[in-house]
Amino acid sequence: MRILFLSFLLAQYVLGQDINGAQQAPPAGGQPQQQQQQQQQQPGGNINHLIDRPECTADIQKYCKKQIELTKKEDLSDMTVLECLQDAGFSDTETLTPGCEQAVWEVKVALTADDRFHNALTQFCSDEIAKHPYAADCTKETAKGHALSCMMDYLLQLPKTGKCFQFLSRVQSIAFTDFRLVGTFVEKCGEAVAKLNCQSLTRNSAHKGAKVAHSQGATLECLIEKMVNIPKDKEEIVKSISNECRHEVMRIAELQSDDFHLDRPLYFACKAEREKFCAEVQAGEGKVFQCLLAKREDRLMHPQCAKILAERAGLMGQDAHLAHPLTKACQNEMKSYNCNLQPGFQNSVNFHLSWLLLCLENGLHGYKQQEHDIAQNKLAPGVQKLPQYSNECQHELIVHRGFMVQEFRMSPELVMGCAQEIDKYCSPNGDIEKEGKTIHCLMEHAKVRDERYQLGPQCFSALQSLMKVADIGSDYRVDKVLWASCQQLIESKCKMDAVSEAGTLTCLMKYVDTDEMTEPCEQRLVEVQYFMARDWSLDPQLYQACHTEAVKRCSALDNWHMQNNPENRVDPGPQVLACLYRAGYDEEDPLSPECAKQIHQTLRTRAVRVNLIPEIEESCRDALSEFCSNNVKPQEEMNCLQEHFETKEFKNRHDKCYKAVYEFTKMESKDTKLNRLLTRACQPVIQSKCNNLINEEIDHGDVMECLSQHKESEEMTPKCRSYVHHFELISMRDYHFNYKFTQSCEVDIKNHCSAFGQDKGAIIRCLSNIMFEHRVLGETPDISKDCKRQLRAAYLQQEQVGFDDKKNMKDADPTLMQKCDADIRKLNCQKEENFEGVIECLREGYEKLSPDCKALVFDREKIEAMDNNFDDVFLRQCSFDLRKFCGSTTEGDTALRCLSNSKIIRTLQPNCQKIVHERFENF
Repeated sequence: MRILFLSFLLAQYVLGQDINGAQQAPPAGGQPQQQQQQQQQQPGGNINHLIDRPECTADIQKYCKKQIELTKKEDLSDMTVLECLQDAGFSDTETLTPGCEQAVWEVKVALTADDRFHNALTQFCSDEIAKHPYAADCTKETAKGHALSCMMDYLLQLPKTGKCFQFLSRVQSIAFTDFRLVGTFVEKCGEAVAKLNCQSLTRNSAHKGAKVAHSQGATLECLIEKMVNIPKDKEEIVKSISNECRHEVMRIAELQSDDFHLDRPLYFACKAEREKFCAEVQAGEGKVFQCLLAKREDRLMHPQCAKILAERAGLMGQDAHLAHPLTKACQNEMKSYNCNLQPGFQNSVNFHLSWLLLCLENGLHGYKQQEHDIAQNKLAPGVQKLPQYSNECQHELIVHRGFMVQEFRMSPELVMGCAQEIDKYCSPNGDIEKEGKTIHCLMEHAKVRDERYQLGPQCFSALQSLMKVADIGSDYRVDKVLWASCQQLIESKCKMDAVSEAGTLTCLMKYVDTDEMTEPCEQRLVEVQYFMARDWSLDPQLYQACHTEAVKRCSALDNWHMQNNPENRVDPGPQVLACLYRAGYDEEDPLSPECAKQIHQTLRTRAVRVNLIPEIEESCRDALSEFCSNNVKPQEEMNCLQEHFETKEFKNRHDKCYKAVYEFTKMESKDTKLNRLLTRACQPVIQSKCNNLINEEIDHGDVMECLSQHKESEEMTPKCRSYVHHFELISMRDYHFNYKFTQSCEVDIKNHCSAFGQDKGAIIRCLSNIMFEHRVLGETPDISKDCKRQLRAAYLQQEQVGFDDKKNMKDADPTLMQKCDADIRKLNCQKEENFEGVIECLREGYEKLSPDCKALVFDREKIEAMDNNFDDVFLRQCSFDLRKFCGSTTEGDTALRCLSNSKIIRTLQPNCQKIVHERFENF
């Protein structure tokens, strides 16, 4: 009743007469009777009294009869008729008659420009004028309509229960149906309106087919459309629109967006959609617009409604004040975390929706980090607890982050920075891709290596910023394209595995390159992970586990996002991750168990693609193009780099790439799980033969050693064997890639074999000779006990190195293979499938070998004779006879001497007997 009473007073104060036509006395300071009479004598008759205007009789009867009948007589005012006619029809077949439309226009102009409105404003807003200087200043505006325009700037700051707010709310429903009624709009935007051809007063000039209420409303709608979509032929004009005009447009949009009914073009274009999708949503606080925007891509949504929604979304991106549900739900958080939007920032990025979301998210991440620290008893004494985030605010954050991904126009930086890329790559038919596909189209091109199809630096930076705002890692559901593409896996395999929304992405990554993964899901997933891999803070699990150590050890920023950054510090993104990765495998100065575990999991997850390890991808672009561009699948690029990176040519031409791959391969030698292709292909062998090793956090190369020992097992597949051979060859080229060997023999290598560099074959030969000279010749020093154990394992692994590709034969022992090359070809030893076979072939033709080759073969024979455990062929061929005749006597040369006993040798199995004879003949 209070609102109805105010409406009645409004009719009295502003219209100056009641519905029955009785003349009311003007307020103090109002127009004299003579002036009122002169006004009524102007063309159009009594312009303040619609119900008696003959040109509106038919329209009132058609559109307002029911409303008038339902309104009590004491509550009925000319305002009721005015509001009814404003909402009438406005379809292609239903609209006001021209005469009545003109009458409505005249009434509205008179209402908002009349001095009596100024008096009514003073009357209803007396409390606000007394309390707030800005309100008092507005009453000093004397130009027609300027007082209204001024007060509307502060409408949303007024108490909603006060009579001033209710008075202005009722008036604004009239004012915003036509741009001319809002004070300074024409004055500030006249030049832009003319240059953009928006001055036409014909209906639907802004949108073909749009149902725009009253002709003049099309001008504002046209201006909004140009500002959001920026036509190519008008780009410079749009950019030159004055700050004052932009302020006027945004000011009107802010107020209109609060109530669905006030935005007349949107109201009429989406009338049916409101009833269809949002009938239960009460108007006010932007709730209807938010509901409709969430349904914008629905097939039942009318294209014109969807188009106007997209334009309003674009305005919301430029001015966060338009996001009423967000600002209302988070008003306490905005105050607590210094995220309030101050007036006058329309031209600043600090006024954009993305700024507000980042600010609120920054606070939320800090709050969650503190909650995590409290749970872990890590909160430093005396630290004040941060204010809590309400569930309502967190909900609106997710909703609006989803809007940012779904509707690219909501990111002004993206619109400006990626205009050319969107036009070139993402709108092949001239239409912008829907449902967030434009964003994913840009994300796809962000990881393209071909310079012809890459994003420009400005666009890439804008896209990175959007990924920060969207924060998809925290909740994948904000990315509807990803969600839809991966729905099958999310609702099946990852339904039980993922304990949180953040954990779902980790779960999905486990299925990359498997039969369960679909191509659309994999493509969308890798696109998101590409950006997460370049900003460590976008992985919420990693950020929470490693925040303290990232700041302390890797120069990361203390905040999730720097809102106020006077020093212009930049979080070094990929460098932080690279630092954390290295620290995760540093056993001398280890990370905390929680952080280290998360680092290992993250790197294992992203090791499926080179482009998810930025340090390697950015260092190796040229090398990948040169060595791995032909018939190399994305998941095989790391294997390809490792295949070539130890060559002299590669090192000379791609030194930076060599160093990056070298560091990764060292980590891979320590943590076999980083080799996703191998662990997946070898899963049956691992489960059968090495299962006790794979469950360790880091296996330190034990799994690889186990696989090498079981290459002949039933579970071993050709694919698994190929990956094992691959890594064996890598470790042969550089002993650092055999972690246990390196750890155990580093000191001995430094003391005795440093002249041989990284060549593992030469290092093995050097250490073996030291051990031989110590035992046989009695010379000192000997190598350490731990090194002897690892030397034996490395020697046997060298024997077992297989040759899937004959060109890799030289890698097993480059010096031996080079000096024996002619002999290998002469004796046809290249037919052998592994290094052990080559050596046995050379032994069989020992007398025919060249001196250099014979000396190297003899080196191996003397080592194996000294310690039979180095002789893999002997141990395998004679395993049965050794168990039968020699028991556990296998130390030193005892095994060979045992079987060479004249009483035993005649009873040996043929293959063993042959090997025993060969060993004695050659030595």
